[in-house]
Amino acid sequence: MLSAITGCYATTGLLPLDTRGNGILACSGLNGTNPDFTGRPVNDRPPTLFTHSGSSGDLVYQAALNDWYTAKLVINGATWGEQSRRLYLSGGDSTVDGALKEYGGPARIEELNPSNLFARRPLVTGSVKTTGYGYLGDPAVGGAFSEPINDRYVVWLGTLVANASMTLNKHDRLTGVTTTIALETDAGAHPWGKLLDLGNGRAMGRMENTPPRYSGSDPDQVGGYRGARGWGNFGSQSGLFTIDLKTGQIVSFAAQKGYNFSPELARTDDGQVWGMRFEEIQGFKGGVTEELRKIDPATGTSQIALRNPNEPKYLIAERRHSPEARGNAVYGIWFDSVVLLSNNRGAVNDGLFCVRADNPAVSSVSALFGPTDQSRPTTSAVRVPISGDAHGPVEGPTYSPTHDALYMATSRVGTSAAVTIFEIDKGVAKADLCRQAPVFRRVASAGGTDLPSTKILATKSGLLIYGSVSGKLMKFDPVAGTISVLADLKAAAATRSEVRGFLTEVADGTIGAVVYDFDAKGRNIGRRLAGVSSAGVQLGSHDITPLIGENEPYPGVNRFN
Repeated sequence: MLSAITGCYATTGLLPLDTRGNGILACSGLNGTNPDFTGRPVNDRPPTLFTHSGSSGDLVYQAALNDWYTAKLVINGATWGEQSRRLYLSGGDSTVDGALKEYGGPARIEELNPSNLFARRPLVTGSVKTTGYGYLGDPAVGGAFSEPINDRYVVWLGTLVANASMTLNKHDRLTGVTTTIALETDAGAHPWGKLLDLGNGRAMGRMENTPPRYSGSDPDQVGGYRGARGWGNFGSQSGLFTIDLKTGQIVSFAAQKGYNFSPELARTDDGQVWGMRFEEIQGFKGGVTEELRKIDPATGTSQIALRNPNEPKYLIAERRHSPEARGNAVYGIWFDSVVLLSNNRGAVNDGLFCVRADNPAVSSVSALFGPTDQSRPTTSAVRVPISGDAHGPVEGPTYSPTHDALYMATSRVGTSAAVTIFEIDKGVAKADLCRQAPVFRRVASAGGTDLPSTKILATKSGLLIYGSVSGKLMKFDPVAGTISVLADLKAAAATRSEVRGFLTEVADGTIGAVVYDFDAKGRNIGRRLAGVSSAGVQLGSHDITPLIGENEPYPGVNRFN
């Protein structure tokens, strides 16, 4: 009966009383849709508002949102503010049919004043880069009684943004400022990790997710992720991509279903590309597959060269190390196993493997960087940790052409936080690489204040540096055995800063680092890109908070040319 009188086929329900003692009825409107999917034509109408008198029972027309009709929007939700005496509407997309083949314009939140002929005040328009392209459900309103205005804040859920598939948004009606928190880290296609220069004008890297099954005319939408509304509920896949360094265009992509590659790849002297591939097997038995794979840079396809024989039961996210190449040998960190210590804490035994690129059958594994504990088995079958105590390798080894050796930083000794730098295989003839277990030598150590948070970067000048959890760039001298501060990148307004992801050296020798800043409560208050010269002079700091998420797994800056 309601539809026959008003053309109102979908409503958000009767809202509480407005200032004139009436209930408000919000009708979603129609825009080329067919609500019963019978093929029968229906009369389109814009989203419309009625009031309902409790005494007479009459529906009284109040307003039509004609511009919403033009933008193909319907009313997704509505809320009445008891203190502000305002109506808050959430507009979302409409579709041409039940198959969701066409999407409406960006969502919006509006405030309406029933006591003034439903005068409208737009608050927020959806954006793929910030609040989300589409909005969900009824917005919430409220605020403390001590606020300067009643119902100061409007809160709602959004979907489809650049770095998350769902967001929580809050609009301040007093200042007009909208803040956004990403609730999910499932993202649209974006690189994860450092590009590997292939030496032919192209580079290869890992893609965290592939573009979903959607492309539209709006450039903000192309490649967007629509997980929360089911628009892209097939999800995304990890894979490898090749990029043209001159044009910045991706020229090839190969999906890796069910697997994740290491965030950095390695290239041996003969031009072969290598990466570590991980698969965490869920189920009753669990287990992890770790493989070193040879990658075809033209297609992104790969074939196994070596598989970890130990099949650890668990994979700790921070332990997904990247390989490194020296000459025609490839090095990387294996998981060995997870040992349950007497204090019920799990400890990972890591071993450094070495594989010959020219003959993958030639390989070896070092002694473990594992724990020593009273509860650990001491049978001869258990390899003895290299230094007699536990070490935590950070991101794997780095090759320095200047010193012709591999270097690796670790972040603890036993259960104590400490920095130790190891030099690996210096002076070993290339023909003998990987025919025996890699040889280690401790070259530098320090206390636990400036623990490494990034892989070591070997610069063209021979400088060896790493980022720290204290927001510093640290350098070490393998000859003198010293570790010192290159640059302190902590922000003055931050309680704590941390260098994250990977470091990069650009053509002029500038070192690029991504720094995260935190307040006294441990909340992330900003992300910055900092430049530092090889002499430790800070060359600038740029706010990149809108460009990367708070939980970006491996942030950094890549050099294109």
